[in-house]
Amino acid sequence: MVEGENKRDILLRSGNIINVFTLTVEERDIHISDGKIKRLYSRQEEIEVKEVEVIDIEGHYVAPGLIDGHIHLESTMVTPQALAEEMVPRGTTALIADPHEIANVLGLPGIVGLAEMTKSLPLDIFFMIPSSVPATPLETAGAQLDAKEIGWLLDHLPQAIGLAEVMNYPAVIAGEEAMLAKIEEARKRKKPVDGHAPGLVGSSLQEYIAAGISSDHECVDVNEGWEKLQRGMHLLIREGSAAKNLAHLAPLLTSKTVERISFCSDDRHPEDLLQEGHLDHLLRQALEEGLDPLLAIKACTWTTARHYGLLNRGAIAPGYQADLVVFNDLKSFSSKMVLHRGEVVAREGILLSSIEKKPSIERSGDPLFTQSVHLPDIQGKLLPQLTPGRDIRVIGIERNQIVTTHERAPSDEIGPEKDLLHLAVIERHGKKGSIGQAIVRGFGIKKGAVASTVAHDSHNLIVLGTNDHDMEKACRAVADLGGGMAVVVEGHVKASVPLPIAGLMSPASVREVAAQLQKLHQVLHTLGCSLEAPMMTLSFLALPVIPELKVTDQGLVDVKTFQTVPLEL
Repeated sequence: MVEGENKRDILLRSGNIINVFTLTVEERDIHISDGKIKRLYSRQEEIEVKEVEVIDIEGHYVAPGLIDGHIHLESTMVTPQALAEEMVPRGTTALIADPHEIANVLGLPGIVGLAEMTKSLPLDIFFMIPSSVPATPLETAGAQLDAKEIGWLLDHLPQAIGLAEVMNYPAVIAGEEAMLAKIEEARKRKKPVDGHAPGLVGSSLQEYIAAGISSDHECVDVNEGWEKLQRGMHLLIREGSAAKNLAHLAPLLTSKTVERISFCSDDRHPEDLLQEGHLDHLLRQALEEGLDPLLAIKACTWTTARHYGLLNRGAIAPGYQADLVVFNDLKSFSSKMVLHRGEVVAREGILLSSIEKKPSIERSGDPLFTQSVHLPDIQGKLLPQLTPGRDIRVIGIERNQIVTTHERAPSDEIGPEKDLLHLAVIERHGKKGSIGQAIVRGFGIKKGAVASTVAHDSHNLIVLGTNDHDMEKACRAVADLGGGMAVVVEGHVKASVPLPIAGLMSPASVREVAAQLQKLHQVLHTLGCSLEAPMMTLSFLALPVIPELKVTDQGLVDVKTFQTVPLEL
């Protein structure tokens, strides 16, 4: 219960209510009692409620609280508390989170610890238990989750509501026992299983669905999305910081399909959250694509709640939890007021001070979270020993994409003049101390180095640079921070972002982290990098499930063949 909460009755008078059942707007007064909607009154009815707080909302629009259907909390780089402080005033009242980032670093204890951080917030955060930790055997994660641990979490974690995105779809289609056992843990508990199936169509898609997987958020093409809808999948249209699919998939959302379509962000970076917003931004984008605002609101509320079994949320009707957002209009979707469990928690875009601080969830001093970076001996080990005159494989960065190309170049051309830079991934979980080496084209810096402990999905330490001295210095700077990001030029740290919680998150506010990131990006741009999101691009160079050529601590990975390959051709 939040500070000052007394569960007194509230009457929201003179509202225009968004009815997600009929896709209409009704003039109604809303009686809230004990955190739930007790009754809706027409304007003509006499209201006899004693000891009630009357709030006149003067004809503004009242919608169910917004629900993000799929998000990685850790990708925001802040704690759930800091996230709530920015998201709740914008109308978000619930998140469906996949904690596979922290799971890859800390395993089951990390998930439990992150869940502990979400308690007593004016934002309900539910967890889908990670299915793919590690994502592949071609990298060294900090932990792994097997079917037994998944079952334990589904039974003992109060916020657990299903199994998170099953990324290894070839294993599902091949009938691999370990993967199917994880899915079965959710199925036998009648919990939903989220999918992750980019480009999967035809008979392979049907085999994937038949295994018990019910949703997908990786669609980028209308035809693919339509086929998945036809085969009974629930489609989550994603519009986040890294991937933006709404413009291409908007035609799929109609009054006939809305029961099977939800919206999600997948990830939301601090600067984007501040500058654009969260699901309120997605609603504005939906209008720009010509969608009906009522359809868009339903996809952010009712259909998400129904798919994940949250049967008392997502609508304004008797018996439903009183999670509500009062919008000034249905164009800007600016928030006038937000209620969570029947309590007013934000007004005019500002979180109320009485619930702003929750010391009980601040875990940044816990050794479990803050001692996750174990830097092995790296001196003289970050650059490869190459044969002069031999061609080498090169990871080609695709601008504003997380896919890469598989290129080649003469080893003699390595250097900033040809934009051929050194790249290394260092195992930082205290297991092998292994180091994978690569050459990358497209990052653009002319001098210096940049390092980060955010490197999907195993989150080892990734470092890119023009010379070994600055690369080693950047790695040590990040280790000294307890995790995070750092740019080094000629031996001097020019910018850094401390992420001491598992090497993924900061205890600072969204605004503070956004400012640190902005400075780091500015330094990279002055060094010659022209990428819009350089740290996001860097973080995905280590993910060996996204084509075409990537690098892990175990070496170069040809994603098409799913094998490690030598640097020299």
